[in-house]
Amino acid sequence: MIQRKQTIWLLLAIVLMIISAFIPFAHKSILDAFNVAKLQAITTRDITYISLSTAAIIVMAMLAIFTFQKRKIQKIFCTLGAIGAIATIVLEIIHGNKA
Repeated sequence: MIQRKQTIWLLLAIVLMIISAFIPFAHKSILDAFNVAKLQAITTRDITYISLSTAAIIVMAMLAIFTFQKRKIQKIFCTLGAIGAIATIVLEIIHGNKA
């Protein structure tokens, strides 16, 4: 049973982080055998440290959902998850610019 409104937001965060693992955030131009440039999509799953960061955010959101009785701990998990999400976005931007 959903206890509070923040549970809905945390579930939404989990779903969106899972979806973000499958959506490409950059494209890389590669040459095939005939020297024709083709675009290759880069997703979160292709880069280990970004996928670990995404998994950590999902775990933080799950922990926050299950600690609904301890408000202070839930706030800590939510804050760490938000900081992790910002860091993941920055890593994707940096890595996307390198591609």
